Amino acid sequence: MVLKPYDVKHVNSGSIGEQYCKLPEQERATFDIFIKTVKRLYPEYMTGIEKIERGSIQYLCNMFVMKKELFFEYSEFCFAVLKEVDRQIDHNEMSTQGLRFLGYLGEFLLSIFIFNLKAKGGYRIKELNGSYILSDTPVLHPRLSYWGYWVLSKLTFGAIKKRYKQKRKALKQIRHIQNK
Repeated sequence: MVLKPYDVKHVNSGSIGEQYCKLPEQERATFDIFIKTVKRLYPEYMTGIEKIERGSIQYLCNMFVMKKELFFEYSEFCFAVLKEVDRQIDHNEMSTQGLRFLGYLGEFLLSIFIFNLKAKGGYRIKELNGSYILSDTPVLHPRLSYWGYWVLSKLTFGAIKKRYKQKRKALKQIRHIQNK
């Protein structure tokens, strides 16, 4: 099981390489080193490599559920490539955000691996929708909570009143987003 693949054309990128360059403090040279390294170490994965190199579809977030044997195969593939790419890149001048490059490249490796499994055949791959969580504050019923905070903001004073007003404002924003 993996998340449904994402097409980077939805964010005005023609290819995955182009999208990688738009990420904060990521460089095309790193992506090129990555592609050359995967080709050199795992030429049998060429089907997936070409889809990442030239295509616009990828599996995001490095999220999956797979059989133990496949997981070990993927882990060996993933960490061998990342270790070799890491060895070739000079980190000395990179910021914290720049050092995030291995995480981004790891997502591409999952895509390459899944594309390759599909090409080989013999595997059932279930693609599921993902969710993006906007807030970690539980809201049982936004409208009820909103009015509850409204009442409390009328009955209280000072810092407590201010806190209830802020919570009410946050709920209003959540409701606005949900209604879009």
